[in-house]
Parts: sequence; structure tokens; C-alpha cells
Amino acid sequence: MAATHPDSKSVTAAVRQMEIGFFIGDAALPAPMSEQFTTRVVAGIPSLTQFFRVDVQLDDQTGADGEIWMICTAVPTGSRKPPPTAAPFDEARLREVRAALAVALPNATLCFTTEDREGFSRVIADSERAQAIAAGVAVIKYFAAWDESDPINVTVTDEHFAISVGYAEGAYRALVRRTARAAQQGVSTA
Repeated sequence: MAATHPDSKSVTAAVRQMEIGFFIGDAALPAPMSEQFTTRVVAGIPSLTQFFRVDVQLDDQTGADGEIWMICTAVPTGSRKPPPTAAPFDEARLREVRAALAVALPNATLCFTTEDREGFSRVIADSERAQAIAAGVAVIKYFAAWDESDPINVTVTDEHFAISVGYAEGAYRALVRRTARAAQQGVSTA
């Protein structure tokens, strides 16, 4: 965690990988893809949908349930920012996925990607857990997409964060810093 330094707007988090898998919509399970992926049947899921489940513990909070589910509803665009006229995700599909998961996982903390590229992810989620969600999303990008950007910028609904991720002694650590929108998207404020 070299580039981002702690300040009054920063929090650190321990993030533990719990599950990687796919939601499918019908009861006919496909052949196992790999032992490391799980498959969960969820009524109403319109198509195969990847998910990641992590446990996030913010160092300044105790006793809170830290389980976060990141649902992949945007197609990753690599290092390219999608053109302004392109829709980075299908809003109708997102509504169907959200509705199905609200029934299947009623008490889960869910976030849904709406844009995903190297060094940046935008998600829709509960704003009350924004820091923990940002830490979880950044760590998922780090371990699943091999995104070693420092920082990894994450927008959670309307809040913007810069997260430095490291792995040491068998654990992921994230330093989460709240940022201004212009800094979050790499735009000069000068």
C-alpha cells in the first residue's frame, strides 16, 4: 500500500475471500467449471451471472456483519473508458437481477457493477456501507482481475474512494480514502 497515505478521511480494512461463483436461473445445474467456483440456483436470474462474496472488517468498527456480495452486471472494458454513447450495462437486466437476489438473499449486502475497467469500478449499493463495499470491490479487482492499480478507484452510488490494496501474511488489506469526484475519475481539478 504505497501510494495512498492515511489521513482523517481514511480507514483500513481486512478483506477475506469467501466465495466465487455463478447464479443460474434454472434447476438444471451445468457441469462443474472448477472446484473453486460454486453454482447457486436463483429463480428469476435472467442469465448466468458471476458473483464474488467477501468478508470486510473495517478497523474502526466492531461487531458489524462484514459480508458483501459483488454481482457482476457490467462487462469489463479493460483499460478503456466506454464511449459516452455506449451503455456500460443493461439496465433492464440489472433490475431483474436485483429483484431476484432481493428474494433469494433478503438480508445480504449486495453491490452491482455498472462500470468496470482497469483501476476503476462503479457500483450501485447501500450508501451506509460504502467504505466497506469500496474495500471489498477493490480487493476483488486485485485478486480476480489482477488489477494492481494503486489506487483502485471505486464509486459506490455517489461516493468516491481511492483504495490501495496489499496482500501480506495470508491476508488482503485495503486502505480506503474518500475522494472528490474529479480526483476519483482521474480528471484534473487545476
